[in-house]
Amino acid sequence: MGEKIAASYLRDIGWTNIQRNVLVGGYELDIVGRDPDGLLVVVEVKFSEHGLPGFTGEVRLNHRKIAALRRGLEMFVAKHHRDTVAGCRLDAICVTPKKGELTNNTNDYIINHYINVLG
Repeated sequence: MGEKIAASYLRDIGWTNIQRNVLVGGYELDIVGRDPDGLLVVVEVKFSEHGLPGFTGEVRLNHRKIAALRRGLEMFVAKHHRDTVAGCRLDAICVTPKKGELTNNTNDYIINHYINVLG
């Protein structure tokens, strides 16, 4: 559910070529796409059904996960986009329902988009 909402949100803000659940070298990249400037971006999506303290997506996005995502991003670029001159980026999106109900409407969710989590 979280990846579907995140992909819809990204389309709404002008992203293109969005792919979900991309497998590369043993890693699953939740979303791969191009931001409005054309930059290749891999997005890790964390979904928290209830948003309870200690269970938010932000808490679950730790250093180990970011390191694995970096390796997955590097493998994806090496395999599919060796000619990427503009570079690439790793983002994270945390999705939480506003009222605890699961819908298909992005307006029913709190969406926190963290740009360039690698710093």
